[in-house]
Amino acid sequence: MAINFYLADKNKEKTSIYIIVRYKGKRYKRSVNESVETAYWNNGYSREVREYPHGKAVNKKLKKWERACDATCDQCTEKNIILDEQSFWKEVDLLLTGADRNLYLLDYFKSFIKLHKKDREENTMKKYTTALNKVIEYEEKHKVKLKFEDINMSFYNKLKDDMFEKGFSDNYFGSIISCIKKVYKEAKRDKLHNLDEVNDEDFKVLSTPSDAIYLNSDELKKIFQLQFTPEVILKFFSSLENKPQNLKLKIESYEIVRNKFLVGCCTALRVSDFNRLSVVNVKDNFIRIKTKKTKTPIVIPINSMLRSILDSGFDVMTPVSDQKINKHIKEICEIAEINDMIEVTKKNGGKYISEIHPKYELVTTHTARRSGATNMYKAGVPTLAIMKITGHKTEKSFMKYIKITEEENAEMLANHPYFKNQDCN
Repeated sequence: MAINFYLADKNKEKTSIYIIVRYKGKRYKRSVNESVETAYWNNGYSREVREYPHGKAVNKKLKKWERACDATCDQCTEKNIILDEQSFWKEVDLLLTGADRNLYLLDYFKSFIKLHKKDREENTMKKYTTALNKVIEYEEKHKVKLKFEDINMSFYNKLKDDMFEKGFSDNYFGSIISCIKKVYKEAKRDKLHNLDEVNDEDFKVLSTPSDAIYLNSDELKKIFQLQFTPEVILKFFSSLENKPQNLKLKIESYEIVRNKFLVGCCTALRVSDFNRLSVVNVKDNFIRIKTKKTKTPIVIPINSMLRSILDSGFDVMTPVSDQKINKHIKEICEIAEINDMIEVTKKNGGKYISEIHPKYELVTTHTARRSGATNMYKAGVPTLAIMKITGHKTEKSFMKYIKITEEENAEMLANHPYFKNQDCN
């Protein structure tokens, strides 16, 4: 009998730890739901040094796994049996927890979040935490404690009905189901169950096409050329008339937010990327950055608007919260008179609801990314080249993302050589 721990991917800065148990010709393998920084891994255990205080906790957990596996093998020897892989790890789980708690969705869900919160993007883990809370609400309402075997179409339909009853949208329900599916499938990879109830055909991740807006080149130019004079600001914020210091701060904030937002519009970067640019990322006539979400290195040419912003002395490293950008950019767009009335259709609780808003109310940090991609597409930049920046894997998903009206599409076609140079003779 032999027990060994090894790293899932030695080439990563931080990676998961797996365990292999060899017993009488059988080989049992699974994740131990723990990760370690590769630089501090040595001979099957984490180094316990001052620079890596987490190492002690990692080794404590690995020792616990080792004891549980050793005890399970001893039981097999006493009973003169050889377990299949699922049964072996079930016995190990019982020894690790003192009960079969890891067979419950909720318990595994919590350990999943705890395991991945350090190696996945913060916003991604917030989605999983939200999904976890929905599972908790479901269990409280239906007075059940869900096991993996309970995650079936009955659960899916009840959860959908519960969420639609509260007026949640298809997209919101879809995001919750997507997280549950991923946790369910990872639990299967961890050998906590061997079920196939969750499948993509029946367990559909519902979504409704987004009515999200974009800002065209003329609207971006209006924002770019906007002068934040005291007179202009006071037209919208008369309460600042006798507060010169507050007025000055408002103008300074608008200048920063406007420039930050336009950087996003010129590059089609996510806010998590354009809001962390530094001088290191700007060289020659290109922006080079490894995206935070996908860790993909991309290179983006600097267009004339972005060049003007950079040459003006604007410090791209100026910190601004996402919340502040979202608040101020709506006000800036209102001052710039970006106020076309837009009809937005949402599907809440399985019903379509239409609302009308002035366009400036709909502008967010993500509008910058969508505007960048859409304006590049309208300008004739090849789709695959834009996808290298946005990270879309398929042209189909990219075409759903960009936003052009039927009229804009017709104008693009009218300017194409096929329509301009058609010879009828």
